[in-house]
Amino acid sequence: MCLLAICGSSLEKCLFRSYAQFLIGLLECCMSCLYIMEFNPLSFTSFANIFSHSIGCLFILFMVSFALQKILSLIRSHLFIFTALDGMVILTKLILPMQEHGISFHLFVCSSISFIGIL
Repeated sequence: MCLLAICGSSLEKCLFRSYAQFLIGLLECCMSCLYIMEFNPLSFTSFANIFSHSIGCLFILFMVSFALQKILSLIRSHLFIFTALDGMVILTKLILPMQEHGISFHLFVCSSISFIGIL
């Protein structure tokens, strides 16, 4: 329970900070949590053991959140590209019947590409 509180509070403090500040915050949270629960000061080896396990868990959580953030940004950028291409296909289907009336398809494609470039 204490370890979960440590992980949650240090992760919350670290959202917009550097990795070094995150580690310092985690160390402070570990120390304050142990003293709040009125434990005797731990030996260095037992504290290092607890700290290394919590760092391992938080490192995995950090890497997963970073990967999800990258995936979401890629989805957003590709979604924009697919939306632009889909809009171009729809416009092409609307304009092709007009080609019979003398509208050049080449002119339409060039103007569509320049319009997408402006966006």
